Amino acid sequence: MVEIHLNLDPESRRTLTESLAEYALGFETGRSSETAPGDLDPDLQDLWRRELEQQLREDAEQLLAYFCAEDLGKGVIRLDADEADAVMRACSAVRLHIRELVLEGVSDASLESGDFDVEKLSAKEQRGLQCYIFLAALQSHLVEAIDPDSAESGNEF
Repeated sequence: MVEIHLNLDPESRRTLTESLAEYALGFETGRSSETAPGDLDPDLQDLWRRELEQQLREDAEQLLAYFCAEDLGKGVIRLDADEADAVMRACSAVRLHIRELVLEGVSDASLESGDFDVEKLSAKEQRGLQCYIFLAALQSHLVEAIDPDSAESGNEF
């Protein structure tokens, strides 16, 4: 069982939940067709794509159910291993969506290192960045909680 402790002020919670809802519900899964195995016949590729898209939608819905709840930031969120996996997959998909939709002007290297001027970003980009960073930290926390040997730090989020 993975426990996530969040302590957010009401304004941060509101901004985060609005961003998560916008980006998680708004992402289109059509990119999955770009990653479909090329050696499959067209019918199998289409089936593979539809199943992947359905899984991503379910994962995003699960992410929203946990992190857009009224009590977000006021208590503990508990996830079993399957739920944690689904949340991690959704975090990845939503981060990619934010990256492509809102943060396309920031290089991957800059995003990873934090080597850019946040003040030069538009309000929309700053909001996307906030959500992107939250999801990255959440993924990191989940990986550490599932496999404590994977990180040097503790299990605090």
